[in-house]
Amino acid sequence: MHESKWISLSSEDIAPPIHPEDALWAMESASPYDVPSYVRSKFDKASKTLAIEFRYLRKEDLKSVDLKEWGSAMIGSKSGRIWLLILNTDAIDRDFQILKEKVHSGVNRLSSTGATNGDIANRAIEGRSKTLFKLTMEECLA
Repeated sequence: MHESKWISLSSEDIAPPIHPEDALWAMESASPYDVPSYVRSKFDKASKTLAIEFRYLRKEDLKSVDLKEWGSAMIGSKSGRIWLLILNTDAIDRDFQILKEKVHSGVNRLSSTGATNGDIANRAIEGRSKTLFKLTMEECLA
């Protein structure tokens, strides 16, 4: 199994404060507990799976979620935060764009299972996708 180093994430990049339309002065920000501090990827050539792992401020109990043909995930039992996304990569056919789309689709599928921070996870992955998927693409091309 090949894995990337932990990549530090900035909450300003992946969960920027927003100004609600109905508020004159207020800004809303995601809780620092819902924003991952780090992300990394792991690629297992034997099983052809790509795992994207997030690390948060606090650990918590996790529950497994089956994503059918897409793979599986681990989300926080109470918080719904995405901790781990494991995707089958058979269909990527050495195409970086297809890999990115599959990862985003996997995250989006989690929202129907109680995952609460899919938009934050997608921004974290998008901003670091070249680094996260580098090992995966190298292994697919080998």
